[in-house]
Amino acid sequence: MRPALPAYIVLGHKRPDLFARLVGALGPDPVSAHIDRKVDIAPFKAAVENTPGVTFLPRHLCHWGNYGHVASSLEGLKWFLTTDASHAVLLTVQCYPLVPQALIRRRLAELGDHSQLRILPFPIERWGPSGGYRRIDRHWITLRARPRGVKLLPRRLPYDLHPHGGGAYWCLSRKHVEHLLDYLELHRRAAGFFKTVLIPDEMIFHTILANSPMADEVVREPFNYSAFAPNSPNPIILKIGHLAAARASGALFGRKFEDHAVLDHLDGLISQDQAALV
Repeated sequence: MRPALPAYIVLGHKRPDLFARLVGALGPDPVSAHIDRKVDIAPFKAAVENTPGVTFLPRHLCHWGNYGHVASSLEGLKWFLTTDASHAVLLTVQCYPLVPQALIRRRLAELGDHSQLRILPFPIERWGPSGGYRRIDRHWITLRARPRGVKLLPRRLPYDLHPHGGGAYWCLSRKHVEHLLDYLELHRRAAGFFKTVLIPDEMIFHTILANSPMADEVVREPFNYSAFAPNSPNPIILKIGHLAAARASGALFGRKFEDHAVLDHLDGLISQDQAALV
């Protein structure tokens, strides 16, 4: 297996304390951070001022459901190509490793030039009666920090792309990152289309890769573990009682955490795994 090195793109808008803890857990691998332009970045910089190797990315406004989340991810992917890493991993400040770094590197080595990203073709049943088409068949704009849909003329994806969607967090190989950035540069209509859909970060990379010659090179399973309450689209906060299922899932990261006591317990489990690897 070829050597594997992750480079992490961390998105955040709150909890500098969790950001600092996550960065510490990811070290010494390269880390970049996008902090929502709506919030004060100073506490985040202060939280990691004694931690080398953290790059703060150009900032974008990130309202729920709008293109800011894609713009911030693209900043991270451009930064990733300046590193020597083999895979770009997208996280939030409320994510945390479930396994030792050695196992993360082993998984990336097994992926090789492949990526891991949950991808499903439209219609997607869990996205409601429209199967997700409501997200793309009208123009979505942000008004007073909330998305609003306007349906004027019939609307469809350009370049005969078939829409796909899935999880917003991923592990992308260098080969696929280069393809995504090249595609968006050369196909400006596609980039423009996704700027006016609802929750584009759950569709844009999925659609481009699924319609590419590299479609079979994507492991279409979640890269991180999330738990959901019945009929809720939002992940629940992970507690100690969720850790067994999270670690048994095969995922490398969990989302989302809020309690340092839970992370203390998780660190203990990871330390036991690390000792077993020696």
